[in-house]
Amino acid sequence: MKYDIDSLLRDKNLRSVEIDCLLDEPPPETAGGLGFDSAGAAALRGTLRLDGELPALRVMASMPYAARCARCDAEIKGTLEALVEGPVVDVNSLEDKLSDDYITTEGGILDLSLIAAQALILAAPSKLLCDEGCLGLCPQCGADLNRGKCVCPPKATDPRLAALDRFFDK
Repeated sequence: MKYDIDSLLRDKNLRSVEIDCLLDEPPPETAGGLGFDSAGAAALRGTLRLDGELPALRVMASMPYAARCARCDAEIKGTLEALVEGPVVDVNSLEDKLSDDYITTEGGILDLSLIAAQALILAAPSKLLCDEGCLGLCPQCGADLNRGKCVCPPKATDPRLAALDRFFDK
């Protein structure tokens, strides 16, 4: 979804615009970048306000997701959220085109899909867990250790490391 920011700058009576939209599909930029699948459309809610001479954007991007736990492979469902806020300027008016201090437009067009995608990718955790205390799977038999102990015999110690076992017994 694209928004023409020049309309906010031209209309002297218009001081802010409410943004409340569902993106038709997950932002294409998030495909593969999140490490998990979207379970629905991303939403943007917030305001675009004229503060002084520069417009300022403040929106919350959210997207439902479905994933697998990185430790035990259990199914996880949730919502990823990211706050985006800052002054909005045209990229051609910046000396430092890679500055993170501004939200940029090209030709006065604010690409809300791109903003949502970038915010959600940056907010995504590197690993999703079903629970912070998840014990994962037994490396020998694959049993889910969250459901109870497995019946595997204790792993035999490598004879070269036996001296270390005695060290920790003291």
